[in-house]
Amino acid sequence: KLALEFHPDRGGNTETMQSINNAYSFAVAKLAKGTQFESDEIKISEDFQKIINELINLEGLTIDIVGNWLWVHGDTRPHKDMIKSVGLWWANKKKMWYYRPANFKGGRGTKTYEQITNKYGKTTVKNSTQGGTNYLKFS
Repeated sequence: KLALEFHPDRGGNTETMQSINNAYSFAVAKLAKGTQFESDEIKISEDFQKIINELINLEGLTIDIVGNWLWVHGDTRPHKDMIKSVGLWWANKKKMWYYRPANFKGGRGTKTYEQITNKYGKTTVKNSTQGGTNYLKFS
């Protein structure tokens, strides 16, 4: 709701939107680590977590969190059916897959991926193994 209200394309300002995006990224990281939220911390969509969990182990994919969107790129062709099945859409101009919350109504996507990440920042989700245990790593 905050992203819709304060998005720069809807009359908000970039600084406020970046703060919202940072809080969202924090929530994703905390949820992925399986740690508990304090009462004053942000909770995120279960759909968002489900998508990351479904795609994280697929070879050749890069998953980026950009604001409140997921962008998936890399060698996506072998995983096309799986990517579609978890609710991602193909962005033909960017040659990437994306997910956005259902309540976010976006435009026609005239900005490049680089412009989007410069504006909102980017966190890359990686699957890592340490001591035989798999976990998500955010960079």
